[in-house]
Amino acid sequence: LKRIRGFLLVTTAWSVFITTLFAVAPKLSLFALSSSLPHSLMSGAMGLLLVFRTNAAYDRYWEGRKLWGKVISTCRELATASLFYLPIPFQYRLANLIRSFPFLMKQHLQGGEVDMAEVSRWITPNDAEALRQVRNPPLLICKLMSGTCHEAMEVSR
Repeated sequence: LKRIRGFLLVTTAWSVFITTLFAVAPKLSLFALSSSLPHSLMSGAMGLLLVFRTNAAYDRYWEGRKLWGKVISTCRELATASLFYLPIPFQYRLANLIRSFPFLMKQHLQGGEVDMAEVSRWITPNDAEALRQVRNPPLLICKLMSGTCHEAMEVSR
């Protein structure tokens, strides 16, 4: 509502002006004010504009859903792969980091502060502190996942 306050006030003022004008002088015959022709001509254009905007918004929404589905699917695939290739202690660490990634990604995309309540059960206190201090928590989680995989490779050699 704050974004459209100015437009709303101008539209309301214009409507009050026109209503008052016709109430005071009902016989006033100004073409632009009394004719329905401008409204008829603009209604088709406004209808098309509305349809195009709605389609564009739906396309953006659907693209976001597809991308979010890929994020979740990739997290599941990574967790499954870690069960086969990593030693058990590293499996738990990587699984917990993978679990926290979608939550942190959601928070980051929404532009809010990092809410540790959503991910505190999966990450260590040191990781939580590091996440509070970075600008891009999902990227830090990816780095921690990469470090965990690297450690697992070093241990298994």
